[in-house]
Amino acid sequence: FLQFFKHKEYSFVKNTVSSHEIIYGKLKRTVKVNFLALNREKFEQFLAGPIRKRIKLSTNCRDINVKKDYAEIKTNKGTIKAKIVILANGANYQLQKKLGLMKNDPDLVVGYGGIYKINGIDEDKFYYFFEKNKKG
Repeated sequence: FLQFFKHKEYSFVKNTVSSHEIIYGKLKRTVKVNFLALNREKFEQFLAGPIRKRIKLSTNCRDINVKKDYAEIKTNKGTIKAKIVILANGANYQLQKKLGLMKNDPDLVVGYGGIYKINGIDEDKFYYFFEKNKKG
């Protein structure tokens, strides 16, 4: 992925980040790993290009019922039948839990960087903050 999309000629590539700074209280560590910071909206438009006409915009999934040969998706605009369903609902794991795809909430860590040019933040770094007794 990184090798293919690393050039900024793709409109969705914001930045190539090469350093991750991990901060926990007074402890600070830096790890060198390359990755891309993407503009999610533009990246999703790029991915959807070949099937753009078949995508249901402004449609919210309310429930999914898995049948023998298809899935029935109940939405704010009615019911859709599909052979393939891609769950892309970010940090809301309610559907994954309902379908038995996960049992526990994942541990989340607050992270930011890669695109900011303010307050002395290095745009070539990504910062992660861990606080005692708190989840991300």
